[in-house]
Amino acid sequence: DLEVFFEQERDPVAVRMAAFTPKDPSDRAAFLAHWGRMLANASVTAKAVASLDHLSNGRFVFGIGFGWNADELEDHGVDMRRRRDVAREHVLAMQRLWADDEAAFDGEFVQLPPSWSWPKPVQQPWPPVLIGGAAGPKLFAHVAEYADGWIPIGGAGVRGARRARIR
Repeated sequence: DLEVFFEQERDPVAVRMAAFTPKDPSDRAAFLAHWGRMLANASVTAKAVASLDHLSNGRFVFGIGFGWNADELEDHGVDMRRRRDVAREHVLAMQRLWADDEAAFDGEFVQLPPSWSWPKPVQQPWPPVLIGGAAGPKLFAHVAEYADGWIPIGGAGVRGARRARIR
């Protein structure tokens, strides 16, 4: 049965990565999405994340960043000024794939016809999504819209977040 096959199939890269996840159930496994992998295909990344969540027994945390290297972004066909919009759509499309039995997404950068994606993550509706970046209103707007938390990177960190909140 095709549905059973897709439900049991794991992403091979995720299987290799899972060998290095912490064995203590209180520890969390983390994966920072690299632009090349995430932009190649949202459904491929969704499958890898769901596979890692399964293989880590629901201890997986999905970390993303918007990127800072203009040359690298250009190599992936992403305009530096639109990178946040591109990443946002990829994450929103993945969230649909994780939550819905049959998912579709029609965005400016991601078009996904009605599709199946298995396995589904252990953590429902999906593993925690954390966005890395320097404190600021744009970053916090993204976190509030489609993420579960923030990874402070560069800048003033938490102190900068306090100042941004006070303003």
